[in-house]
Amino acid sequence: MGTLLGTTIGSAILIGALAVGDSVRGSLREMALARLGKTDFALVSNDRFFRAKLSEDLSATNFQTAAALQLLGTSANEDGSALANQVQILGVTDDFWKLAQRDPNQLFTDETIVVNESLAAQLNAKVGETVLLRVPKPSLLSRDAPISPQQDSSVAFRLTLAAILADEELGNFSLRASQIPPQNAFVSLEFLQNKLGLEGKANLLLVRSADGHVREVALATRGRSRPRSDELQKSLREKFQLADAELELRQVTNQNILELRSAHVFLDPPIVQAAVAASRQSAADFTLANQNQLRSGEAQL
Repeated sequence: MGTLLGTTIGSAILIGALAVGDSVRGSLREMALARLGKTDFALVSNDRFFRAKLSEDLSATNFQTAAALQLLGTSANEDGSALANQVQILGVTDDFWKLAQRDPNQLFTDETIVVNESLAAQLNAKVGETVLLRVPKPSLLSRDAPISPQQDSSVAFRLTLAAILADEELGNFSLRASQIPPQNAFVSLEFLQNKLGLEGKANLLLVRSADGHVREVALATRGRSRPRSDELQKSLREKFQLADAELELRQVTNQNILELRSAHVFLDPPIVQAAVAASRQSAADFTLANQNQLRSGEAQL
């Protein structure tokens, strides 16, 4: 009887541990799916900005896409009594909400904002109240660089809180694996572009396959759906333009010289290598330069 009782207790403990582990795994999976929504693929360029129209170009190739601006900033309530740091500020369009498990049908104006439950709780904010956002302006130089301008390094604006988003409404959208809910603030993409001087630009592209099966296959096999990934890469190569890499090609007046201009201070080595390879196949002289006509030994032909 003692052996039988010990075996029973031991079995119950093991079964309980397995049940708890399976429950935790399921909870983490649901949390991840809620943060991703219906997103299958994501292109994140951080401090590099591509054409927001790239989303439209890819949507014509059997993919559902959404372009967004993703930046970190701070937020506060109207009287400044509550402050939130490391707020994920997202400039989105209606295409972004189509990737949610439940469409919140949010319509943005230049005076409204929606936040997730985590940020609303941090600010103790309610619908109809004013929320202050402060967003650092993107810079071509590090803020720590001695020659980096320090004035007007951020922009602040006051917006009226229009809604508080639930998890299934993509309120906790994040591409980071973390059990801590992010603090998200959503504004109109066009509004954020105009405020930051990034008209027509984005740094986040979300993609969903038209068949809607990629993510399910990936979760079932713990891998990736390779054919759809290859098709997306092919479509991206076909639609990608120089402007998506913040590059511009100009012909010098009355000279057989092509000039490759970059919005950044330095040309990245892969760009230099590609330009050199292209110049060897062309009869034209090729000059590499940044936007301010600065040239280095490595970046000059």
